[in-house]
Amino acid sequence: MNKLLMTVIASLLLATAAQADDAAQARTFFEGFAAKVNDYDQGVADLYSEEAKIITLRTDAEGGPHRVSHHALKWKRIMVLAMQLGKIRQDKTDFTITDVIDEGDGTYKIKAERTSHLLCYTDRGYFQRVKRQVDGTFLIVQEYLETQEKSDC
Repeated sequence: MNKLLMTVIASLLLATAAQADDAAQARTFFEGFAAKVNDYDQGVADLYSEEAKIITLRTDAEGGPHRVSHHALKWKRIMVLAMQLGKIRQDKTDFTITDVIDEGDGTYKIKAERTSHLLCYTDRGYFQRVKRQVDGTFLIVQEYLETQEKSDC
């Protein structure tokens, strides 16, 4: 009986360690995403799944919010242009991870504060859902961000 109990405990410990390792890899993936954004690397578009859903809550100059959804192909084109424009404007974005949540099935929700240096505001609602693919890599399957037109500088 003790042998069976020890086997069960060992299995649970290994499973917990594997989950922690997956969460750490999801975090590392996100950190790579953030580095690409700040290097103005157009390859950041390749980190999105072809089925990714992007939701933006945009606040206009008058303070009115507008919810916009983008499909992956359109968003990938937007990201390439955003990297080009960001480089010209020397805009930098700080990402500070606040939580990594295991949602099961290889999917992790990564919550972060996203701070724009150019517009002097912090998006505290930002998150990504990343999912481990069959080949072991992660891709972004959902992203939510809150943006604003007007600078707070």
